[in-house]
Amino acid sequence: MNLGVNSGTTDTTNSSQKLIAQQIKEKLIHHTQAEKIKKDEISNETTIKNWISGFSHHWKEAIALWALDETKNSEPF
Repeated sequence: MNLGVNSGTTDTTNSSQKLIAQQIKEKLIHHTQAEKIKKDEISNETTIKNWISGFSHHWKEAIALWALDETKNSEPF
């Protein structure tokens, strides 16, 4: 986990999320060049990172609940 010590921030996103957010933003910029979207519709990297983090959190929670339910359903009576 990156605590932002070198950057002077308190950014807690991991480096893979930063890379993915940067790649997403680059793809969105490419779409602006192809006139598929407007540049002012592109979120900044922090917003993209937060979206990734939130999605990841909710996805892991959903999978954990599913696994718990599967465990309960597979227990003998």
